[in-house]
Amino acid sequence: MLHMIRGCQVPEPSLLFEGFQRTESGFLANVHAERIDPLFRAFLERQEEELFFFLELPTNQAEEKKLRDAWSAAGNKGDMPLHKDIYYWDGIGKDKAFALLDRYGELLIQDGMASFGFGNRSFSAELMKSKYNVLTLYAKDKEAYAGFFPAFGLREYEDLPTAWDTFTRETPGHSRTVKAAGLSVYELPELLREKGLYFAERRAED
Repeated sequence: MLHMIRGCQVPEPSLLFEGFQRTESGFLANVHAERIDPLFRAFLERQEEELFFFLELPTNQAEEKKLRDAWSAAGNKGDMPLHKDIYYWDGIGKDKAFALLDRYGELLIQDGMASFGFGNRSFSAELMKSKYNVLTLYAKDKEAYAGFFPAFGLREYEDLPTAWDTFTRETPGHSRTVKAAGLSVYELPELLREKGLYFAERRAED
């Protein structure tokens, strides 16, 4: 059974387990909550280029209302998709990346609403944590990362079920924001702004 982060609940946790599968662009994995931090640190350790950090947060309700009003005023019908705000912090070294995990890693990992990750300057590798304990590893050279998840004891599957595969209209998943050391992820853009985190774009949720 997959050990879920504090900010996410699934209707049938017994159906989920650790593992990974290959994808067209890299790898997709279910990871126990307690292994997410070590996996990120292992990914960062092997990078030889400058890095970037990215953070994706659901757009706040006030902004969503403005978007919904504009959507309706334009004559659109049906449900408007929700949006997310994307932030980046470019040109950081391993020291800053590790310091970020030291200070805010628990919050970023345990929160059920935020997605975050790190990539390298040449965009040849990127590791992202999204909802429901799903990690996505993009790798231009997939064979170079073939042993990344197995090094942590994760088994490869041809068709790995994720939490999204277990949801139905009657039994959906639930995600929520959490606090760690008195902070929420919604405070991070302002806390990290002077260090270099900036708002990049707002886009519709997938």
